[in-house]
Amino acid sequence: MNESSSLNDSKVRDSEKSLCELASHKFATIKETITFVDKTLFIKCLLSDTSKIVLLTAPRAFGKTTLMNMLKQFLLGKTDLFKNLKICTEERRFFSKNCKLHPVIHNDLGLVRGSSFTEVKHELALAINRTFKEHSYLVKKTDDGTLAWASDKLNMSSIDVEDFENFYVRKKCASSSEADLFDEISEENVELFLQFLADSGYFNILSIDKKTDEIETNTEDEHIEEGADFENDSTSCVLRIPNFEIKQHVRNLCYSEALAVIHKFHLNARSVKNYVSALKLLLQSTSERAFVDLANAVLVLLSQSQKIMNEKELHHILYTLVYNSRYFETHSEVQIKKKRKGPGIANTLDMVIISKNVGIIFEYKMNSKSANEALQQIFEKQYYTKFDEPDYKHISKKIYAGLTFETEEKKVFITYQVGTEGISKSVCSDTLL
Repeated sequence: MNESSSLNDSKVRDSEKSLCELASHKFATIKETITFVDKTLFIKCLLSDTSKIVLLTAPRAFGKTTLMNMLKQFLLGKTDLFKNLKICTEERRFFSKNCKLHPVIHNDLGLVRGSSFTEVKHELALAINRTFKEHSYLVKKTDDGTLAWASDKLNMSSIDVEDFENFYVRKKCASSSEADLFDEISEENVELFLQFLADSGYFNILSIDKKTDEIETNTEDEHIEEGADFENDSTSCVLRIPNFEIKQHVRNLCYSEALAVIHKFHLNARSVKNYVSALKLLLQSTSERAFVDLANAVLVLLSQSQKIMNEKELHHILYTLVYNSRYFETHSEVQIKKKRKGPGIANTLDMVIISKNVGIIFEYKMNSKSANEALQQIFEKQYYTKFDEPDYKHISKKIYAGLTFETEEKKVFITYQVGTEGISKSVCSDTLL
């Protein structure tokens, strides 16, 4: 092998490596890799589409972000990027007519991440803010200090300049956009999202007829309004992970999320290990001392972080850290199939932990709500009926527990009960921080 051939092979290896490990989705960067595939003719296909909205739903990592970046560069008139590419060589007339012809507003949500719904909303608000700020040239300040459109043509827009300011100014965006964009999610949108997951291969949908399903019955529900009219042929859908590969992919995502939670909330690795060990010992002995030790472990774990804001984040931490544990099986946000005559949103309990024939249902609270209230919720909302379902028939020892984290007192309280007819007991962490 001569020196020139060796250098070429090295270049190929380096280029292939750079593509596989590429952190950027920018068209200009990917265009320089040796394995680049010219898909620029898609620009004509997309711009020739007469639809008002075009939705691209290719699976993850199929190049949607790079495709949008390519289209953006084309519309911005970056002609040098397209020299010798098909859109320029095969569609010269189209290229000269459309390149740099259209204005571009590009909102990239690739950086929107978070370990809680609240954080995701905040990051999305900032992404919207960045997009509006990029186009701040569209507005100007008048002599009296108020905002006005920079061009008279924009006065014909349906967007009011004050609305534009709400998204342009960062502080206003954080509150206004969340209020406007995150109203209660409709049932129709939830079904659409779940259908999208199924179409993407993440789930199989199993339709269950309410009239024949053994778990849900047609008995009266005291919370159903008298004379309520429900469709007799309504169905509920159960989602199931279709195969081992998808299940392993989801597990890997959850493991990555656990690492992200540890980093975000500044949790100590030893405290995480002690928390998992305390749960393991609790499932083995279910003694009063074991509950005290769990309260201590949770207290030490959570006291290291000053960022826990609400019950959702508390729940997220305590569940995420044990999801992949080999010691027990865990389920979060578990739906309770209430006995009802028609459709409706089922109650959800916070967490179920199972080891062999022992099962514990946890309900979590913070500050103003007591552990006793949490335990009462398990019975008032019939969370305990989860153990009556076929998948839990092997559970012979059933425990119900409410846990409260008092941030000011730096205490963790647990009220628990063995069996539905047992006597409840309350314990408190006895570790001094």
